[in-house]
Amino acid sequence: MGIMAVLMGISTMSYMGVRRGAELRGAAMTVRTAMMLSRQQAVTKRRPMNVDISSTDSSITVRYGSVSGVQYRKVYLTPGVQFDQNLNLTFLPSGSVAGGADTRTIVVKERAGVGTGVKTFTVWMLTGSTKEEG
Repeated sequence: MGIMAVLMGISTMSYMGVRRGAELRGAAMTVRTAMMLSRQQAVTKRRPMNVDISSTDSSITVRYGSVSGVQYRKVYLTPGVQFDQNLNLTFLPSGSVAGGADTRTIVVKERAGVGTGVKTFTVWMLTGSTKEEG
């Protein structure tokens, strides 16, 4: 019985680590997909696409045009994951991102008390391309 209890404890801890990793990878896929879709829609529809990243409710809202434009899509991250800060990007019909900086950084991390996993995305303003790290 003691051996079974130890094995169950080890497998439970292992499962929790795998689940947290899967939540973080899922959130990373959500961010990457939202960025690619927004850029693609801006280029093909020939109209700006606004991406609003909210750390408050861990969501990504994509709108046609400006921040107050018509909502195209809204997705939420899994409950164990959150954004590090609020961020707003506007993809232009040229495929670039509006703004003066060379790059913008999007940080997705596990919620406090859950774990220490972090994924960082760099968005190049000139090309609108996104690179994932972490």
